[in-house]
This record gives sequence, structure tokens and C-alpha cells, in this order.
Amino acid sequence: MLVNTSDFNNSQNNATENNATQNEINEIRKKTFRFKFNEDTQEKLAYFADIHKLDDRKTFKEEWNTWIDDNSDMLKSETEYLQNMGYDGNVEDKMFKSARYYFKNKKPKTVDEEEPKQRRKYIKMDKTILMLIDQHITENINKNNYKPSEGFQWFKEKFQNEVSQEFNRIKENSDISEEDVEEKMKKTYKNRYFNKINKN
Repeated sequence: MLVNTSDFNNSQNNATENNATQNEINEIRKKTFRFKFNEDTQEKLAYFADIHKLDDRKTFKEEWNTWIDDNSDMLKSETEYLQNMGYDGNVEDKMFKSARYYFKNKKPKTVDEEEPKQRRKYIKMDKTILMLIDQHITENINKNNYKPSEGFQWFKEKFQNEVSQEFNRIKENSDISEEDVEEKMKKTYKNRYFNKINKN
């Protein structure tokens, strides 16, 4: 029986060419897909990391779980986005590690920052004040002139007694300055505002 060597060689060449093409595709995927989050997710992760950069590991994890619950839609969307890019890992775990280890330390350290510092004692905001913040945001979020920075000022004016009590409680139970307490409360208000709009 005669074998058509021309057909055989063509078959071999096609197989080799297909393998080469697949290898090229795989190599391109490795080089191209670094599996970065989309910009909106990166901004939110960086914001969360900045707010909680002084948290100990346990507190950071607790706040993270709350944040993930509040941003479940974003997690679902980001998972679909990365899977479409070829990522087959755990997206929530990837986001957690990015917030904990990358975004938190992204800003270059100065000489002063590199010197050992004593970690401040972390004081959680009282649940009552958090409920009042959420209530205030819900009541005002649809107003045309509402912004979180102004909303926080309105909140302080409306709940002067509650804010003053919380301010004093945090100040008495930590070693942070009055300016830092003010900043902590402001960031908490803004963070819960962004969580609210991301859920809607």
C-alpha cells in the first residue's frame, strides 16, 4: 500500500502549526493578563485600605467582612470580570490580600515613617452612632445639594449630643488627638455613604 507522503507531511505540519499557535496564545495570555481589578474596584479597595491601615489583623478582618457584605454586588461583578479575563482563583481572597498588603502600603515611606511607631489602640465606633449615621444618609442621599462632606456637618448639627458623647468616649479610651477623632468620625460617615450608594 502506497502512502501519500505529501498528505502525511501536510498533516504533520498542520499539527505542529496548531501546537505552535496554541503555545503562542498561552504565552500571550500569561504576558497580557495580569488580572488587575477594574479602576472602580481599585479605588474602593484603596479607600478601604486607607481607612483601616492602622487596624490590627483581627479588626481588619472583621471590618472587611462587613465591607464585603455591603459590597456583594461589586464582588459579583468583579468576579465575572476577572473570570472573563481568564482568572480562575478566589476573587474575594485576591481582593482581601490586595487591600491588606498592597493598597495599605502603596504610598512610599518617608524616613520618619520608617522609624518604629507604637500602634495606636483601635476604638470601634458605637453601634448607636453608626445606626444614626445610616439613618441620616438614607434621609438625605437623594437631596440635590447633598454631599458626604456637607452631610457630615449636617449630621453633627442634628445629633450634637450623640456626637459629643461619642467624641468624648473615643478620646477617653484612646491616645489619639481631637483632630484624629474628628477625622475618624468623618471617614466613617463617608465610608458608610459610599457603601450605601454601591448597594443601590
